[in-house]
Amino acid sequence: MDLVDRIWTLMGNKNDMTYYELSKRTGIPTNTIRDYLNRKTKNITIDNIVLVADVFRMTVSELLGQVGEKEKYPDRIKHLADISMRLEPSQIEVLIATANAFLSTHRGIAESSKKGA
Repeated sequence: MDLVDRIWTLMGNKNDMTYYELSKRTGIPTNTIRDYLNRKTKNITIDNIVLVADVFRMTVSELLGQVGEKEKYPDRIKHLADISMRLEPSQIEVLIATANAFLSTHRGIAESSKKGA
């Protein structure tokens, strides 16, 4: 699977994301995305690859297929990653804040338990 096929797959996994939506999220012009995904142009800049990888919350290496795509993570982490792919950026921020608050509380409980032991 090449980069274009990978992007098409990711767009489909994200509730059939359109050229326009990918353009809006990356800042890459819609025509540029359309031409690239329809293979009318073969050159995509590294800057644009980084922007696309960010939208799909993956590394450039993962997007390029240079590392196993999430096989290295336990099933629960894969599930969280799949869920996060469907969230809007503002929802991601709320999720991160909630997770950080949970971890902060959890660390505090764990540290208190260690001191009392």
